[in-house]
Amino acid sequence: MSTQLDLNLIRYAAALAKYQKPQTVSQHLGISRSTLNRGLNQLREHFGDELFQLSSGRYQPTVFGQQVISNLLPTMEELESKLLHRNQFDFRCYKGQLRVYVPVNVGEVLPPLLLNNLAQRGSALKLDCRAWPSDGLPKLEAGTLAIGINKFPIELGRDLVQRRLGAVALGVYLRPDHPLARQRSLKLDDLKQLTLVRQYLGDIVEQQSTSQYARLSAAYGLSVMSIYSALACAEQFNFGVLSPKIYGDLVGDRLLWRPLSRVDAQRVEFEYGFVFHRSWYRHPVMEEIEAVLKASHQQLLKLN
Repeated sequence: MSTQLDLNLIRYAAALAKYQKPQTVSQHLGISRSTLNRGLNQLREHFGDELFQLSSGRYQPTVFGQQVISNLLPTMEELESKLLHRNQFDFRCYKGQLRVYVPVNVGEVLPPLLLNNLAQRGSALKLDCRAWPSDGLPKLEAGTLAIGINKFPIELGRDLVQRRLGAVALGVYLRPDHPLARQRSLKLDDLKQLTLVRQYLGDIVEQQSTSQYARLSAAYGLSVMSIYSALACAEQFNFGVLSPKIYGDLVGDRLLWRPLSRVDAQRVEFEYGFVFHRSWYRHPVMEEIEAVLKASHQQLLKLN
């Protein structure tokens, strides 16, 4: 028997004993079937027993599994009750620091939105925004309140969880006198008529596999370190800046924004989400933070 056990797996055991059907268990826990199987394998390894056997589409406990459930059931019910009764958690009383890793191209826009929505919920958390590292994933550790915001989905290790926030339309900022500015929207092929200047986004964001993103990356002619510099280059040298429509306050009427669309007339979007350490899974504070992020996303859509 292993000497260490992820306490989150106790919830898995409780759900397996109560709901039995794999789909029902997965839905109750809010996890995929593969995640459930992985957690069950960890429980089996820890206790050195099958614990549950799948028979006729239901998980049935072994004799030893029944003993484990009998011994742990009061603790599991109490834990489940505390996790589910979110009204007992007061987000306003939760203090500390919230570290947020974001791609640098939204670093100027997102912090004020987050601060505003944290304040709307009466949060006492102090915000610490940092650039998403260009050489890999940010350092998200157990017990440290930290999230990363980036494209969705990305490949993660077993200790991290990612959730989708939404999508924003991509377009191009242009000078009003640029010929393409006469069009209401731009096709991907129109980018051949542009020299695009971009703010360096970091390696993770650039790892796009679809052909549309490959074509966008090929169109870049200049990289800079600041969105202010990118927009200034667009204004002074008649370049284009690929971006969501979130910098109207910076450009005024000096630059116009035109959305990008595919051949099928569907708009080109950037889909993104947030990632956090599994130790915060279903913790009330992370659910409050998710609500803050979703409110901020809705405000981004109004800009877009």
